[in-house]
Formats: sequence, structure tokens, C-alpha cells
Amino acid sequence: MPFVPNPAAWGLINKGISDAMKSASTTMAYRLRDNLKRGARRGYHYSKYPAQSSAAGEYPQEQFGSLRQSVDNRKSASRVLLHGWDVGFFGEDMKKLIELELKPWNGRRKPLTMLAENPETRREMAEAIERNDFV
Repeated sequence: MPFVPNPAAWGLINKGISDAMKSASTTMAYRLRDNLKRGARRGYHYSKYPAQSSAAGEYPQEQFGSLRQSVDNRKSASRVLLHGWDVGFFGEDMKKLIELELKPWNGRRKPLTMLAENPETRREMAEAIERNDFV
């Protein structure tokens, strides 16, 4: 039987990769939102906040909900990342995000870094990619 090239193959492969990456980024965004829910934390309870703050090594405590609500995944605008998806905090106050993600504070690891380094997150993202059977 002779080989007959499928002219639509490259488009199907690209769509499959893009769908798989979207699925993985959706999984990561879901886990980040879940880890930012209000819950038991070991930090100080400041009187101006409704809940006890997080301690070093813990995800930020949900106080008013805006940070958690800003978590999303979106198709990357980068032309370099053909199938890239961004996961992060969208529409949130930039000063707050710089404090949260970029400035060192008492040895605290940043929420996105903590999430990306978590073996459970990586396993769930790999499973999300595998569910998109494009190969």
C-alpha cells in the first residue's frame, strides 16, 4: 500500500498540541485557585484582615477574594510560543503582584513557583496532556 500524505495532518497535530497545552494550563489555574482558598494558615492574624495570614512556605490566605478570582489561563500573546498558554493573575493590581511574586519576603516562596514545583501539579498537568490523544 503506498503512502498517501494527508494535507490536513499538520493542522490536526497543531490543534492537538494546542488543546493539550490548554488543558494543562487549565489544570494549573484550577490548582492555583484551589490552593488560594481560605483555610488553615499559621501566620499572624492582622486585625484589618478577616482571616489569619499565611506563614512562609504556605500559599497566600484568601482574605477578600480578589487575588483568587484573578487567577486564569489565557492563550499566550507571544509569537515565539506557538502553542503557549499563560497561567497567572490577570486584572490584579500590579503593585500587589510585584509584592507577591517578585519581591523576596521572609524567605517565602512565591505561589506560582510553589505550584510549578509541586510534583502533584506536574503529574496532573501530564495527565491532562495525555487525555488529549493527538498522536
